[in-house]
Parts: sequence; C-alpha cells; structure tokens
Amino acid sequence: MNKQVVLDDRFKLINQIGEGGFGGIYLCQDLLSRKYCALKLNRSEETKEIDSEISIMKQLNHPNVLSIYECG
Repeated sequence: MNKQVVLDDRFKLINQIGEGGFGGIYLCQDLLSRKYCALKLNRSEETKEIDSEISIMKQLNHPNVLSIYECG
C-alpha cells in the first residue's frame, strides 16, 4: 500500500511523470481547486539557476508549454 503524500496541505502527489535537471516532476492534484497539475520538486541548492528558469518560464505563453501558476 502506497502512502499518500500531500505537500503544504495542498498538493497531493499522484506519481512521478518525469525528471528534470533540478529534480522530479510529479502529477498532482491541487486540493483547493481539485484540478490536476504538474509539480516540480527541486533537489538542487542552485537557487540562482532555479530562479532564472522560473523567470524565463513565466514569460512563455504557448499551447504546448505548461504555464507556471505558483512558485514557492
């Protein structure tokens, strides 16, 4: 039996769907909106590089690219 993991009392991790340069990418359910989303959990301490990636990703607007709604 798998233990259910919920982050920040909000995001229920369902399963890992990928691996990025800084960490794993998971299919999650936002328990507030009940919508499904992708969550990237960073394992790196390279906060300058992560902040740069987030800044660039927030500027992208394309149907084939996921939008960033929250960061923290």
